[in-house]
Amino acid sequence: MAKKAKIESMNLQFYAKNVELDVNTKKYAKKKFLKALKYCKKLTEVKIEFEEDSHHSHGEETKKVILTAHAPREMIRVEETGSNFREAIDLLVPKIRKQSKAYKERQLTILKKNGRAFKSVMHSVAEKIFPWIGEEQMIPANDIVKRKNFAIVKPINEDEAIQEMNRLGHDFYAFIDSKTNKNAILYKRKSGKYGLIYVSDK
Repeated sequence: MAKKAKIESMNLQFYAKNVELDVNTKKYAKKKFLKALKYCKKLTEVKIEFEEDSHHSHGEETKKVILTAHAPREMIRVEETGSNFREAIDLLVPKIRKQSKAYKERQLTILKKNGRAFKSVMHSVAEKIFPWIGEEQMIPANDIVKRKNFAIVKPINEDEAIQEMNRLGHDFYAFIDSKTNKNAILYKRKSGKYGLIYVSDK
């Protein structure tokens, strides 16, 4: 139920050009497009444009629907025409679904790359802060008295990361930077000041 509510709260904006847009058409478009965009959880804005396009040479009028969806560092834009708006909407849905799935796959690829890079940097930082970690003979397996898994819940800024690290009494702290949306590692330097490393997939 929570996921459904999140999708339905997406900011859909409707625009009409050279045509009067009725409420039923808006409802129909919202229902169809929200379902087609179900894989895009991080969309910040979805713009739906309705236009009436006249072909003067043939004396015909067609209906055009354009959808533009904005996500962090990415945009989805598709358009389709039909004899009426519902037909154009129906023709547009498969295109939106295809791009929505492609968007999800790209995000999963980025997450996997970031995950691998994050593990590598965590190990590198640990070795710099605690040089003896690389000397396995100095840390017998039975000296590890506690293991702990943790999950990064939401992005925070640098000041919040410093506060949280000090609150926990740790020498380094992993978090997602709310400004860059990247994995980051905050650590204490020997001087007493702080160091910050961003994890990149490149």
